[in-house]
Amino acid sequence: MSGRLHPTDQIKMCEVHASETYEACCGDCQVPVCLTCIKEVHRKHPIGRIQDLYEKQKAETADELSKMKTQLKSEIIQRIKDFKNGEREIKNSHKNIRKKMKKQAQDFIDHISTILKEALDESTKDEREKVMEISQYTAEMESFEQNLDQLIEKFETLTESSHPADLILYRKRNSDTFKRLKFPEKINLTMPSFTIGHFNKSQNEHQFGKFTRGHISHLKSSDDSLQVQDLSGSKRVKSSTEKVSVLSVRSVKISETNPQKRELYHVCRDDRSAYISGYGPGIQLIDRSGTELNNINTDTEPSGLAVMQDGSLIYSDVYNKVI
Repeated sequence: MSGRLHPTDQIKMCEVHASETYEACCGDCQVPVCLTCIKEVHRKHPIGRIQDLYEKQKAETADELSKMKTQLKSEIIQRIKDFKNGEREIKNSHKNIRKKMKKQAQDFIDHISTILKEALDESTKDEREKVMEISQYTAEMESFEQNLDQLIEKFETLTESSHPADLILYRKRNSDTFKRLKFPEKINLTMPSFTIGHFNKSQNEHQFGKFTRGHISHLKSSDDSLQVQDLSGSKRVKSSTEKVSVLSVRSVKISETNPQKRELYHVCRDDRSAYISGYGPGIQLIDRSGTELNNINTDTEPSGLAVMQDGSLIYSDVYNKVI
């Protein structure tokens, strides 16, 4: 055991009156004060012991520190892991797609070499763009982790080895530090795909097959709660070349999401998912089983839906006459 004094037994000089030590705390201002401070500023305020305010602030700080070490730290680690898993999935998907492309090209290599090169270049470009974008998100999350580690170190120092006044003053000046911790924006990955075409020398390049680029959508939570979007979970849109199953309105269960939406008007689909809308505002994104992947809020009832070639959604608002 070292001979270091307990924090409450240490001497701390007043920041306002350098020749005097902190002797008490102001109950109204929540700051340590010396005798001159009490006479000049705080004489009409309730004065208490430094020990009492210190113990209260220490307990609150310890609680926030525990949350940062457990909840925040573990969720950051998981998010970084998910982002890196998503990067590996993109690389594996593109690797498998290029194998399919090369195998298909062997049947008509004499007249398809130019088309094959364009398709491979597009796949490589899409892979490079998506990996770069995910790397940026990963870097943001790692930077957030570094800032969190610094804050954890700061809180540990304040609660374990600093003078009580240091903690009290820090809490006074930075009372909302923990509340201001915000995760970077979430993302959702849609894997690229390649649909094999049919060999026919008299046909154009579209008979070679259709390459669909991957898509990274930005997800914003409706509240400030800390939620991790699992890129490898069951709710992610899956990449597949299987035939699309027919979904019934019953399986979508629109009314459970919005009791007023009892009628389905619009369905706009691609190979993996579908956007739907009906009576009242709002657009749902569902997968083949009818599971809701996302719920998009709109001010008015959509008049029509469409999915662009890059996977982005557009809809018309007849009331405001805008797209």
